[in-house]
Amino acid sequence: MHLDPCCEILSMKRPVTCLVICLAIVSGLLSQTPVANASPLTFNCVVTHDHCYGINIWPGNNNGANTYISVVSLSCNGCNVNGAQVGFLNNELWIQDVTPDYNDWVEVGYGTFARNGGVYEDYFWADQRPGSYYFEHDLTAVPSGDYGNKTYFHINRVGTEPTFSVVVSSAHYATTQQSTDNYMLPNRIVIGEELYGDSGFMTAHASTAYYSGNQWYDAHNDSVHYQTLNGSLQYNNPPYVGWNVKPSESNSNGGTLWTWCQC
Repeated sequence: MHLDPCCEILSMKRPVTCLVICLAIVSGLLSQTPVANASPLTFNCVVTHDHCYGINIWPGNNNGANTYISVVSLSCNGCNVNGAQVGFLNNELWIQDVTPDYNDWVEVGYGTFARNGGVYEDYFWADQRPGSYYFEHDLTAVPSGDYGNKTYFHINRVGTEPTFSVVVSSAHYATTQQSTDNYMLPNRIVIGEELYGDSGFMTAHASTAYYSGNQWYDAHNDSVHYQTLNGSLQYNNPPYVGWNVKPSESNSNGGTLWTWCQC
């Protein structure tokens, strides 16, 4: 499909598989840490925007990526209807293989999940492999001791195999998973926040989260490097996104991104 110069096609999530995010320029919004106590806004992240994002995108061939995301409270009121998940809010890392014909990816992070009559905050990972379907893995509830601290998220190809290692590591939880039979060739790295749902039936809130120590793995020799390019910010407002420290700044160690949502 044709990519309009002001848009990116992102087929990232559950269960809908296509999103067009059109860029907007909001004076001063992306240069400073946000004020996270604004009033909730009207949004439609089901039809108007499919899913909504506050993200940063780095294009380029890679073998994987790392980031540290601060663990904050996420809420999604009205997102569990008779046991069915009708909305969610996530903070996460993706690596993608994007072409005009398809979009495959592996993602890892934490987000809201509907179960047992309520909505809970869990670690998870998921993949959309070439020629396959979207699979999501709800790992565990976020431990209470992880809030206010950073969790390490990692996706990396295992040698030359069609397998990607997926790591979640915090002070209170650690796991290594694998996305197998995955022949994608990643050409994009994404970090940030994702919202799905409609303000007509739900409200959601995410405190300000930070994404730091951002690194990428070279597709040729698997060496790891800090991000030094700023990439491209894309946002639906909500969620909101910007840089506290840009990767291009000296001694930035990959930069520090922020996201938040009062929605």
